[in-house]
Amino acid sequence: MASARAMRSVGICLGLVIMAGLAVLVGLDRQARLAAAERQSRALATGVDRLLQYELRNIERALNGILADAAGDAELPADVAARRRAQSIAGVVSRHGELARIDYFPAQPAAAAAQVPAWLDAAEASSALRIGPLAGSEADGWLLPLGIAPAGEGAVVAQFRVEEFARIIDGLDTGVDGSVAIYGDDGTVITRYGRTGAHSGRQIAFPAGLEMRNRVSDTIVSPLDQIERAATFSATSGYPLVVSSGIGVREALRPWWVFVICAALLSTIYWAVFAFIVRRLRADERARDALLEEIAHQADWLQQAQLASGTGVWRIEAGSTSVRASPELAALYGLAGSEDEIALDTFLERIHPEDVEVVHAALVAAQDRSGLLLQEYRVVLPDGQVRWLKAQGAAVGEGARRAMTGTVSDITDERAAQVRIERAESQFRQLFERNPLPSWVYDTGTLRMLAVNEAALDAYGYSREAFLALTVTELIPSPARDGAPDVSGDGRRERLWTVVAQDGRRIDVRVHARDIELQQRPARLMLAEDVGARLAYERDLAWRASHDPATGMLTLPALAELLDGGADGPEGAGFGVAYVQLRDLELIAPTLGRQTSDVVLREAAARIARVAETFGHAAYAPAETFIVVALDPRRLDALVQALTEVIDTPVQGDSATFTLEAWIGVARSRDGAEPAETVIAHAALAALRARREHARVLPYDPALSAQAAERLALARRLRKAVESGGFELVYQPIHRLADGRIVAVEALIRWPQRDGSVVSPAEFIPLAEESGLIVPIGAWVLEEAARAWRRLADAGRPDIAVAVNVSALQFDAGITQDAMRALRAAHGLPRSALHLELTESVLLRTPETARTLMMELREDGLCLSIDDFGTGFSSMAYLRDLPLDHLKIDRAFVRDVECNPRSAAICSTMIALGHGLGLKVIAEGVETAGQLEWLRAQGCDQAQGYHLGRPAALDVLLRRAPPATADIGNG
Repeated sequence: MASARAMRSVGICLGLVIMAGLAVLVGLDRQARLAAAERQSRALATGVDRLLQYELRNIERALNGILADAAGDAELPADVAARRRAQSIAGVVSRHGELARIDYFPAQPAAAAAQVPAWLDAAEASSALRIGPLAGSEADGWLLPLGIAPAGEGAVVAQFRVEEFARIIDGLDTGVDGSVAIYGDDGTVITRYGRTGAHSGRQIAFPAGLEMRNRVSDTIVSPLDQIERAATFSATSGYPLVVSSGIGVREALRPWWVFVICAALLSTIYWAVFAFIVRRLRADERARDALLEEIAHQADWLQQAQLASGTGVWRIEAGSTSVRASPELAALYGLAGSEDEIALDTFLERIHPEDVEVVHAALVAAQDRSGLLLQEYRVVLPDGQVRWLKAQGAAVGEGARRAMTGTVSDITDERAAQVRIERAESQFRQLFERNPLPSWVYDTGTLRMLAVNEAALDAYGYSREAFLALTVTELIPSPARDGAPDVSGDGRRERLWTVVAQDGRRIDVRVHARDIELQQRPARLMLAEDVGARLAYERDLAWRASHDPATGMLTLPALAELLDGGADGPEGAGFGVAYVQLRDLELIAPTLGRQTSDVVLREAAARIARVAETFGHAAYAPAETFIVVALDPRRLDALVQALTEVIDTPVQGDSATFTLEAWIGVARSRDGAEPAETVIAHAALAALRARREHARVLPYDPALSAQAAERLALARRLRKAVESGGFELVYQPIHRLADGRIVAVEALIRWPQRDGSVVSPAEFIPLAEESGLIVPIGAWVLEEAARAWRRLADAGRPDIAVAVNVSALQFDAGITQDAMRALRAAHGLPRSALHLELTESVLLRTPETARTLMMELREDGLCLSIDDFGTGFSSMAYLRDLPLDHLKIDRAFVRDVECNPRSAAICSTMIALGHGLGLKVIAEGVETAGQLEWLRAQGCDQAQGYHLGRPAALDVLLRRAPPATADIGNG
């Protein structure tokens, strides 16, 4: 409440100061605005007064001029003088449009002459301008007589148009309520500018103190329109006229009233917010005091209750190091009761050494942060007895009144009982959980599971939650081997039951049961001895011996054994075999991952297995072969058709769709006389032949066996030739067509035999590529080609380069930048001495890798050529992007250039294309002079062929090519 009163006092003082300041500002602002209006009215009155002075002075001079002219004409005849005077008056009127007319009155008028106006005749004779009474005229409006009557010279009276004065003051910046007026010296309004009209002819009383040639400023209420103005009356022109200017006070103070309203709103808001804050503070103070009072009351009540129950009570004030303890609390610690507070350290000294730090930290945390204390700990009594206590407490109060208070209870007996229970439960649980036999406990009333050990979960595949959600009848639903399972009868019998695992497996178990009590309910402990594990293991071994675990299909030996055992086909009819070899299935795992590979394999296996169910049996031979058997050989064609249909259907993997491709070899047993393994081997040979010939389906032909035997023998001989160096190179010259000089030779491999025959490269090179022997063969060719260039250089022909064909497999596995650098360094090969001829298949396998390696090789000085251009997948993109030097036209196009317009058109296009890309063009297979002349006429750069030179040994070639001084690369 004191803080609320202080806030209220400060707020009232601050509000009064703010209101006083606003009042001063409002008053000063009002004075400033009225002063500004007064200054504006004074400036307007002074300006108009000055304009009147200029105007009247001009008229006064003009009238004096008329009198002067009349005095000068006095000696002239009367009619002449009158005529001249009339002319003079007419001239003045014409020059002063503000004058309606001018009347002349002679000094001695005739009897019939007009008399001088009374207001002028009564005035003192003088040449000064006099003003007569305001008069109205229908023709000229309001007129103000202006006259001069010098002594003895007659008089002149001019009728001044009042509207001229109105033009002077019209449009002045006086605001909405302001006005500017011109008065006679008797207060008659001559003209006036303001929103309430001119008021000409009305008369007012001037403010006190106004005399001619001075001005008076004051705030007055106009008698003409009853509007209060800050007005100024000015009579400083020297003529009997008064000018007044007034600025409306209400208009001048209009912004001031906005300021007043804003100040009032600000004050109102301040007092409203202040009142709201004070009210809330008072409400919060009352609520806090009520809460503290309630807490104190509850604390007292709790203290009495705890005293009655023998529980100790304690309280620690904020910042205090001593404890206010009840006698019961002191007794729990083995301390003597005291009316005074006991030091906190005294209590801490009685706490067990292993618990004291934990209790102290919990107490500090409760005091500083959480405000709650709940801790169980031990105390050591003076006689050595250990007692368990439980302390509970909470923070109460705020600020200096904050304190921690709570109770301490003796829980020694409860802890001892809990320890005994926990020990017994731990022993039971260890025996239960660590039992190697699957065990579970179920409620004999509800048959619901109550507990299960890890052995049961591991054996049956359930999660703990799923197992505990079962009933015992769901776990053992089928009749046991020795009768229906009695799950609610005598629990001491041993029975053979069948347990259903999570995956549906049925496990034969011998159950040992005992009735127990768990969770205060009758229950039954079950121990299951798996007597079917050995049988299941034996069955699994038998299955794995005859099935592939990845696909679940038969293995190839198991299929052969099944067929040889007379599987379910028509007796004596034999069977048909489809050997399905999938393409590139083994590439999925290293590129897209094992999981994707398994998905594709399982899907393919599932499709083929479904086909096999219709026709017979199927087996799988890792990693990409399926063998499908039609037990009725007459349905073999239908089987092949069904297989092609399922293979053509794309397989959806985890991240992409895969299109299966396969080569299918087909074979039939002849009346069941041949072993199944032989028939399957025949189908495999057919599939291999289909793969080589790029055929989809190929039936077995007996000649395939002979060819396979020959191919195996050739492969063995080829491997021996690689190991013994049984190859040799011949060289075919490449001529420059411009001068016929030899600029390069192409190294061609030959495999001579002991009988003098030569195995054609077209026969053994594909076999070498299939077996991988092309890599060491290619390395040997490069080494020999380098030696050949060295011999050419030593013979005086370093300008002749050596070209070597490189297969796709060799380029991927045997050609590296480091290897080529080492080769050139070992034989001293300069730049452009060695040409590598690459087929288009090199670029199609790994385009980016091939392009990078080609760039590195060309930077090192090797020349690169595209061999047999146009016979493969000729892409303009790689011709544009790859670092090539030569383009070789295949002999198939050169052969018919003389007689086949299409071949001629293709060759000429290739030559133009190569030149357009900055490449030299080499034609292969030139065999006639006509072909050579046609190529030369088309601008082909180089050519090779039997017409120019057959392949020969290097020595023969050196005799054909005499030494030259040309540099390497002229070609």
